[in-house]
Amino acid sequence: MVAIRTAHQGDIELLVRLRMDYIAADYGEISPSDREKILAQLPGYFWQGLEDKSFLAVFAEVDGNVVSTAYLAICNKPASVVFPTGKTGTLLNVITDPQHRRKGYASLVVSRIVEEARKLGVDSIDLTATQAGKSLYDQLGFQESTRPEMRLRM
Repeated sequence: MVAIRTAHQGDIELLVRLRMDYIAADYGEISPSDREKILAQLPGYFWQGLEDKSFLAVFAEVDGNVVSTAYLAICNKPASVVFPTGKTGTLLNVITDPQHRRKGYASLVVSRIVEEARKLGVDSIDLTATQAGKSLYDQLGFQESTRPEMRLRM
């Protein structure tokens, strides 16, 4: 049986491990320097974000083991017509263990993220979808943006 739960501050080590697993799956090998910087930043980020509700994570657990997860980073911006409360979210780290894929776990964790975001007054949630994940997000009501995503790397 699957249990869906939100993360709490006792989950910091788990959140770090799952983030590192996601990075390895998404980006492959990372340099020792980047790994060190990431590992130095994550525990404090997760602690503070869980404390002030600028971050949330949801887990799907089977037999007490996390098999799927999703993270949401919440940002406060100056309000606009697009986000009248000024709160937006970025969906991150949606990953399911390979042996548990195609069982609906990712849908469950993302749906819970959306539900919790609504309770927190988040106006919109953005994400960058992989080809493998796009159909999941389509089914959950996410739509492609009419504005292209752009980034300036510093």
